[in-house]
Amino acid sequence: MSESDERGELGGESGSPVIAVGVGLPGWLLRAAVGLVAAAMVALVSEQGIGGALVVIFALLGAVAVLLPGSPAGTLLIGGVALSAGFVGDDPLRPEVLALIPLVHLLHVGCALAAVLPRDSRVHLAAFRLPARRFLVTQLAVFAIAGVAALVPGGDTSAAVEIAGLLGVGGLALLALRLTDPGDRAAR
Repeated sequence: MSESDERGELGGESGSPVIAVGVGLPGWLLRAAVGLVAAAMVALVSEQGIGGALVVIFALLGAVAVLLPGSPAGTLLIGGVALSAGFVGDDPLRPEVLALIPLVHLLHVGCALAAVLPRDSRVHLAAFRLPARRFLVTQLAVFAIAGVAALVPGGDTSAAVEIAGLLGVGGLALLALRLTDPGDRAAR
């Protein structure tokens, strides 16, 4: 019997078959993407006028999010950047804030995926299909809400209009969750 027959049909050392999965992307590439997104977030915030120690703290949080994506560093960076962007400038729909929206979401998704993916592993682009779909649906909903907010006139608003707006936003969020829930496919 030849050596290849002893190892199994696909080449397993112990006789068990080995599944050939082809070429994938290195797992560290996702961490590098997290680093690029964190750097872009810090650059946007510093461009808006935030400087000094706060930018250094944000940069350190970004570095920790790359090294330990499962840690709270990514969440702290997201919260800090969001608060900083909220306190700087007068227009909540300025381009810098709108640019931060997908970056914050990318950091969140990137850290979540990198936390469960070992650095020395390989991952196929097909594994990102469902997270990418969720990302796009969420971004469409968020920018639709931002578009509606841009159309609303400024000034004082009655409580009834604010409550109706909050209920509408909640309804859109529930719709987005319903459309992207993979566990609900059997019910459809």
